[in-house]
Amino acid sequence: AESKTSGHSALDICDIHFSNFTKFMLPLAPCALNFIPYSRTNSMVRVPFEDEEDENMHADDELDEEDIGDGLVDAHISFIKRRTICMLYVVGGGGELTLINKDEEKENIVLDLAAGKMVIFKHNEMSYIYAPREKDDVVLQSWVLQEPETLTFMGLQGDQTSKDEALGIHVGPVTPLGFRTHVFGFGLQLPGGAHHDEGAYWAMVAHCTDGVVKIPYSRFDMDVYSKGIDDWVPGTTYAVHSGMLCQDPYSLDNELFGITEDEAYVMAPAQRCILEKGYEALFKSGYRQGPTLQGKRMGIFCGHSGDDWSFTPVFGLGYEDKFKFGHAGRMWSTVTGRLAYVLGIKGPQALLDTACSSALCAYGVGHGLMRKSENYQIKGGMDTQIDEGLMLGANLMIGPGGYIGMCGPHMLSVVGRCHTYDHSADGFVRGEGNGGFVVKNETVMSEGAFATVIGAQLNQDGRSASMTAPNGPSQSECIRGSMKEAGLTANQVTCAECHGTGTALGDPIEVGALKAVMQERAVPIYQTSAKSHIGHLEASAGMAGVV
Repeated sequence: AESKTSGHSALDICDIHFSNFTKFMLPLAPCALNFIPYSRTNSMVRVPFEDEEDENMHADDELDEEDIGDGLVDAHISFIKRRTICMLYVVGGGGELTLINKDEEKENIVLDLAAGKMVIFKHNEMSYIYAPREKDDVVLQSWVLQEPETLTFMGLQGDQTSKDEALGIHVGPVTPLGFRTHVFGFGLQLPGGAHHDEGAYWAMVAHCTDGVVKIPYSRFDMDVYSKGIDDWVPGTTYAVHSGMLCQDPYSLDNELFGITEDEAYVMAPAQRCILEKGYEALFKSGYRQGPTLQGKRMGIFCGHSGDDWSFTPVFGLGYEDKFKFGHAGRMWSTVTGRLAYVLGIKGPQALLDTACSSALCAYGVGHGLMRKSENYQIKGGMDTQIDEGLMLGANLMIGPGGYIGMCGPHMLSVVGRCHTYDHSADGFVRGEGNGGFVVKNETVMSEGAFATVIGAQLNQDGRSASMTAPNGPSQSECIRGSMKEAGLTANQVTCAECHGTGTALGDPIEVGALKAVMQERAVPIYQTSAKSHIGHLEASAGMAGVV
């Protein structure tokens, strides 16, 4: 109706009134009318028959098998079930409308309608009889429908190959059997406005969005510490760009978590963000603060390498709050410990600091603890009897210290971007991001799961060119280990999410390590990296890569 212009017929204008009313009703219906509008039917014009002959001419034919086969009966039954609001607009003439309550204890309502009147009522609670007075009576009618019924798919029986064929999965590896780790609700806080849900992050990446901006003054005044590359001297920074969050990292709904204002004031921003985003991931997975989380055996694993907050005396030493909360407010271990304490979650929890691989290692440790062992094997000393885990990563740009320290060895990009696998790559641009996702061990993937993780492997470089230089053979060994657990061959892997910082040292070694494992293949493998969109999230980079 919105596309109709003023040059169209009067009936078109009347139909626009129906559309406008439906839009007006959308935000009010859930509370006021106890239903959610889904769609509106096309308008129908009601006019009286000229005479008995005209009525007989338009009488409905009897249903036949062809009508039933075409779904006319099912469609009409569905319409009767879904119609909730009926709208009658008397365009010309007039008549008597009787509204018949389905509740017999309530009286019927009789209305005298004239031209220009509109009547709206709940058709699921009352029926009606309309008797026109004149032969020139014209009434426009439409219904607002609720959401149609949906079929709940419970699963298929049979061998896995047959199931994949029934589901239309004709390429790629067979769906894995046995206990597997499935990914559920997300709680994300990423650059480029990707903080509402995982769909926003995917939309940003799919549309090649650049989430890197100049560091805003609302965070800190970078001009005081920065110089151009030609005037740069040690102790200053030439990098002034980052993948920054759109949300304020200092804000916290402290009352939701039972935290006083004094304690919240000295809490590191990473603790605040992980509290909110960790609980958001749990909430989207069906858990609620209190009954469903109190005492629950669930692992919490987070990658975090600290930030400039830890070194700010006014907060770290604690004299602002008379040394009550300052120490715990800046400690890295409290990032996960506070979340477990506030929500009452039991089970292993750990914070890992392995620099840029922190979040990925946090997932790897959690994945290893959740992996089921055979009955004859001795269980590990740590609590491995967990079937659920919360995998997190946290990284924030709170002050200029990290920029100054990384500009010394010229690790940061001069132009302020990660040019992954590009000849113009000159270092990486920093980025910030927080959050993660819930994982569960299941033999059959539940409804609501986003993905299945079929393999994870951790190792270390050992001796390499320098302490921060990658080791190609070690990376190849790690890839082989994860593929062995997953039971995959090179040809079954179609895409690799890489570290891809955009450095002349790291990128070629990473590609070479991948090539050493994947070269026996029929088609090329796609190589991607989130860093070209949102920057290098450092300790939280692995979390963004997995998502």
